[in-house]
Amino acid sequence: MKKYCYSNKIPFWGLVLLFLCATIGAIAIGTLAFGVSRTVYLVVLFPLLMGLAGGCLNLWAIGRGKIRNPGIATMSGLLTGLVIYGVFLYGGYLLYRSEKIGWAEGASPTEKAEVSADLDRSIVDNTGYSGFLGYLHQQSKNGVVIVGKKTSDSPPITVKDRGVWLNWVLELFTICGITTLMSRWRVSAPFSETTDRWFNRADRLGTIAKSDINQARHVLDEGRLEDFIALVQIKGQLVAGGWEVHFKRCDENFEEVALTLGKAVVIRRKLKLRQQQAWILDRSDLDEVAAAMRKYHQA
Repeated sequence: MKKYCYSNKIPFWGLVLLFLCATIGAIAIGTLAFGVSRTVYLVVLFPLLMGLAGGCLNLWAIGRGKIRNPGIATMSGLLTGLVIYGVFLYGGYLLYRSEKIGWAEGASPTEKAEVSADLDRSIVDNTGYSGFLGYLHQQSKNGVVIVGKKTSDSPPITVKDRGVWLNWVLELFTICGITTLMSRWRVSAPFSETTDRWFNRADRLGTIAKSDINQARHVLDEGRLEDFIALVQIKGQLVAGGWEVHFKRCDENFEEVALTLGKAVVIRRKLKLRQQQAWILDRSDLDEVAAAMRKYHQA
């Protein structure tokens, strides 16, 4: 029996898949978010949705690519969030240029180039910066509506200057935070190096009382499975905030099992395990568990 820890292995094709999701997939999410925002934009909800979309994409890529390195997971989460929000803001810049230059007016290439140059000079004159960065400074000066619409009966809430930059930083922090946390959570799941697969089948053993949780961790670290089983409440009720004990295995393989200890929390009306810890058990450990079960929890 041993406590589970990351192997830090990074399969090459898994890394390629993760990079593609963190770039091309994130570009698609950012583009979609920008398109929807032209109709409606909710200042709190949209960053959360963008972060969740990027996080789910990374969950899939890490699982399929069998990434077991938390550092790579962290970097991919940050990259995904940066790309999503960068594309989202850059979409506004491209729309601003197209509206100012009027590409749909059938102007000649020379006229388009002249109008584009005049627009660039105007941005530099107003902000001191050119291109996308100049556009961001101009937006901060003009102000950004974060709540409401421009109607006479319900005046919008608008922020300017530092308020705009703060809003952008908070939205970026929200998106990157969600994508990074979800990526690290996926890597924390136990992985069988023997079968080269995630432990994907879970069987619930019972619960641990909150007053016994520290002792349970201690006896597991020392390999005292019999003492641990004595602390388990086999018929304990599954409740939010309680500590759950599960056996996880790779399909029908019983030669290696992960014993997981985690806190039950409600996510989308379903109980999930968080703050998960795992110990890897072999066949002899499972025999010891079976003997302890007969000793302490006879039917």
